[in-house]
Amino acid sequence: MSNAEWNADQAAGERSLRQAHDRDAKDKSDLAALRLLVAEMWADADAWHGEAASSHYRSRIAERARAELQGQLRFDRALKRYQLEDLKLSGEASGEPFQGKTLTFATQGQLLLDQAAQIAEWNGLKLSANQLRALGELKLRNLDKQPALEGGLSIAQFNLREFLDGIGQPVPAMSDSSALGSVELVSRLQGSANSLTLQELTLKLDESTFTGNLSVSDFAKQAVRAQLKGDRLNLDRYLPAANKEGASARQNEVKNTLAAAGQAGTTDLPQAPSQQAWS
Repeated sequence: MSNAEWNADQAAGERSLRQAHDRDAKDKSDLAALRLLVAEMWADADAWHGEAASSHYRSRIAERARAELQGQLRFDRALKRYQLEDLKLSGEASGEPFQGKTLTFATQGQLLLDQAAQIAEWNGLKLSANQLRALGELKLRNLDKQPALEGGLSIAQFNLREFLDGIGQPVPAMSDSSALGSVELVSRLQGSANSLTLQELTLKLDESTFTGNLSVSDFAKQAVRAQLKGDRLNLDRYLPAANKEGASARQNEVKNTLAAAGQAGTTDLPQAPSQQAWS
């Protein structure tokens, strides 16, 4: 970062490290009670300031964030095995990306990186972001070749409309203002560097329930494939409110055409709908 600027500041955070050695301390270490406090991040149009473990740095991102990280770091350099146990990361973010609103987040779990086996795991994943609550397990294989993702995700029922509004993301106009008020999801995950599949998916959207598979086969092409079975779906709730005047004009046009229809099958084709009828 060209504008990087680091300054020690003991008041910005605290870190306590207790190192325990076994017979070969050069190859194996145990860093217990690791605590990293990210005290402040704020921004203006020209510079972004941050304090993380008693440090400052600058960039050009107009946002403000605060985070705290706790956990126990264990590693064995000979085995190339690294563990971050009892991870707890929490904080909040706001600023331009959130239209001035605040995202409060927290996550925890057990992280593992095994470079010898080329795997990474996040077990016991718990995530919260404002109203959203999720549990999961994530595993990455073949890190040195073509990384493959597998795992599971469960998102508890939450109000998607309120969640989007809370992070400054506008909700499309819908005829039913209560639509997207209840969303719940359970699925297995499988993916790669450019694809993601939700397998054995159960999605509850308001009063509807869908099961099946949903995948993005190519992120770059935004190729989406869905194999879903639902009990019911009222699409009118999620569409913009209909133009009643235009709909009435179209109905009258169809009614007049039917009234003028002959009996011998020689009636002319109806005229193209008027601009008003399609508005």
